[in-house]
Amino acid sequence: MPIRSQFILALLISIVIPVACITSLAIFEFRKSAVGNFEQASLSEIRQVDNAFSLYLNGLAEDVAYLAKKPELSQLDGSAAKYVDKAPAQMTPLQNGEKEAAVFRLFDTFGQARPDLTYVFLGLSDGAYIQWPSGKNGQNYDPRKRPWYASGEAANGRIIRAPAYKDINTGAPLVDYLVKFKTESGLTGVVGVDVTLDKLTEMIKQVKFGQSGYVMMIEDTGTILADPSNPDNNFKPVSELGMPLPARLLLKVFPKWKSMARTGLPPYTFPRLWAGSLLAWYLPVKCSLLSMNWPV
Repeated sequence: MPIRSQFILALLISIVIPVACITSLAIFEFRKSAVGNFEQASLSEIRQVDNAFSLYLNGLAEDVAYLAKKPELSQLDGSAAKYVDKAPAQMTPLQNGEKEAAVFRLFDTFGQARPDLTYVFLGLSDGAYIQWPSGKNGQNYDPRKRPWYASGEAANGRIIRAPAYKDINTGAPLVDYLVKFKTESGLTGVVGVDVTLDKLTEMIKQVKFGQSGYVMMIEDTGTILADPSNPDNNFKPVSELGMPLPARLLLKVFPKWKSMARTGLPPYTFPRLWAGSLLAWYLPVKCSLLSMNWPV
């Protein structure tokens, strides 16, 4: 090779290699910075979402605490209607005695003021049941055998959020806040308010990350409470959706989650789990460094 050609080749190598190294380093730092900025922005956004939902759910807890202390509930006796061993029929709480009617009027006033609520209801230890809006009773309906009653009874006066369950009439998944109460007649009962997962899904649909990013709301049982990208996933165990194994393992130890847990997926995919004060949030993210508008 002529000396001139060798000189040109050496000159090109001395330029190209440093430029390539500098470019690679710049891209690496750029990607690292972009991912870090996205994670911080996402964490800030989800904290705001979690705070808003915590306030909302705490409001439901305050609702049942308020209702449990009302004199209309403490004055209940054995006269309230029971639907054990009865076929479905329209419930008539305003015609079943003054004490049941007084409770229903209380529930009606309360429910009308809270359009986000699906039901306001109670069950008594003698099998009686009162519900707003009234509707039809379930076949052989015994509130004492329902998951919500058992959860509230076992809590023994503590306000709890029962695991999501299906409404016996409509099949719609419900989330309840419940508390046990006592009556002057010696009966005990559980009063609750609930919302459907459809309403929770509508609420978090407003949360967007980039062009089409979203968050899923998951309760501590590993049940999906709201998936705005696919509402059919609501009420399903998260393990059925093919989430990464590390994420599923983290779901089993919900109280011990750290603020931001990596799931160990391949590069450019950044799903995250955040443990909020009452719920967990899952953010599946695929970042495109070319578009820089973080499509998800």
